[in-house]
Amino acid sequence: VTAPGALAGKTDLAAEIAATPGVRRVILARDAAPEKAPDQTASISAPPPPPAEDARPTPAALPDGEFDPAACQRALDAVALAEPVAFRPARATIDRRAAFALDKAVEAIRRCPMATIEVRGHADAGAADEALARRRALAAERYLRREGVAGRKLVGVACCATAQEPRRGAGAVDYILR
Repeated sequence: VTAPGALAGKTDLAAEIAATPGVRRVILARDAAPEKAPDQTASISAPPPPPAEDARPTPAALPDGEFDPAACQRALDAVALAEPVAFRPARATIDRRAAFALDKAVEAIRRCPMATIEVRGHADAGAADEALARRRALAAERYLRREGVAGRKLVGVACCATAQEPRRGAGAVDYILR
């Protein structure tokens, strides 16, 4: 995020912006000339959080250390729900948003040392395109491997809308403990 130079003295605000999901760094731009003070000011605040639907685990609420198999699956489910991997329609390219979501999965998978994880790719909603689902699973698997997840831990699998098992997450990729 590029922020105006006037933010230089406001470290609390810069830290708050940096902590926003999806923001990797804050760059302070130099102001060319001092700006005229605005005639009106507006107060900006974050929208209130949506009401909790149920007691789904969040990645931050999970215990520290290595996970047992049940905790590993709960962590993977929490990541899939909190940070769904999204692809553009009919595409299997890992963009910045998908990479951010997969980075969260890497954190959870590294805490499951003995587990083999099935990386399930899904086609677009309403489409039964197994080739697209397979490409998405393989793209996610390749990304996870590049980020240091051991090769024996990952298996890419295509799942279409006609599959017997429902999706576990909201995105185009699910993680299932084998």
